[in-house]
Amino acid sequence: MAHSNAIAIVENLLFDFAATLADQDERITGLIAQTNCFGWSLENFDNLRAWFQGQGKLEFAVTLYLSGEQDEDKPWSGSEIKADIEGKASTPENSNVWKITEYRIMKADTDL
Repeated sequence: MAHSNAIAIVENLLFDFAATLADQDERITGLIAQTNCFGWSLENFDNLRAWFQGQGKLEFAVTLYLSGEQDEDKPWSGSEIKADIEGKASTPENSNVWKITEYRIMKADTDL
């Protein structure tokens, strides 16, 4: 597969991955708690790089922008998280179902 196919594969995984981060990742949920916002989701992403590392394996790097709804009682609490992430994805042999199997948050900040 070509390099552009690796990018397309990762793009298709990002929305579910961002939802998992917002629900389960300690670092991201800690930042969410600081903002007092709710309804977090992937707003955008950029700097996506992805490349294959053998059959059924790829690595990627991306900047995610997660955003939440402002609590009207706390309007200046921040509503965006920017996270630089590196990770790996794989698919079982003879399958087209890719999953992010490993990731590391290199940097994450809120807009506070």
